[in-house]
Amino acid sequence: MSKDAFLIDGTKVFIHEKTKTSILVSRYYFAQNYFEEEEYEELSDEKIIVDKVYKKPPTEVFDEKIESLKSIIKDYRKTKSTEHAEFLEKRKEYEIQLNKFNRIPELKNILDYIDKKFTHVVYLGYEWKKGVVTMSAALKEQDSYNGYRLLSLFGNTKGDLEWRINRYSDGSGSDCTVSLCMSLEEGKEIIIKYLLKKIDTFLNDCKRPDSRADWPYPIEDEINYLIKNNIDVDPKAIKLSKEKALATAKKNLKYKMDEFKRSQKSLDELEDKVKQLSGEA
Repeated sequence: MSKDAFLIDGTKVFIHEKTKTSILVSRYYFAQNYFEEEEYEELSDEKIIVDKVYKKPPTEVFDEKIESLKSIIKDYRKTKSTEHAEFLEKRKEYEIQLNKFNRIPELKNILDYIDKKFTHVVYLGYEWKKGVVTMSAALKEQDSYNGYRLLSLFGNTKGDLEWRINRYSDGSGSDCTVSLCMSLEEGKEIIIKYLLKKIDTFLNDCKRPDSRADWPYPIEDEINYLIKNNIDVDPKAIKLSKEKALATAKKNLKYKMDEFKRSQKSLDELEDKVKQLSGEA
């Protein structure tokens, strides 16, 4: 009786001992003589215990398992293909939405606001000197309502969007333009960019046909803020702003002088009236 047999995985083994519950075997492995190219079977010194062996390699068992695995792989590929198609469709939708958000940065700010990523508010427009404040400080009502101011996103027919904060939570009262940011440093960068853009607008307005000695209005505070923060400012803007400031001061002085003359004239007329009435008396 041959003492060679096979395990379930097709490995050839040598049977050393067989009992009712177990079988002691050693595996065969392929070895190669140093001087010859042909391989030969060698019996391993390691002995193992198995519960079942086969006279022939159990190809039927493997065939059945292989077919089962093929079926599983086919179903998996089908599922994966469907999921991949759904993923591509979702990605396409996401890219479309992302392109819209990229065209209008303020829309992305909505998502960041919902996720509570913003920590600071930057005041712009006429109130830019307020600078950067925390979100809670900017939205807190200073009056007796003890609520939060209304923060809104406004737009126009050109597609321009801007954030504004109203004085009260119900949207009443005055409002101011703001920008939202995630740190104090980012807020300062926003102010600097805003002021640099304002200087560019100032220089362009100076070239307009309707420009006057006192208009566009001087931007001394904006220039001083940038210089204080070590930001280079166009020398032409500095020169023109000083000229506008001087012209504005002269205009205001003339207005005050004219106002004083009118007041003096009215006072003289009043004194004359008093003298006339005194003479009549």
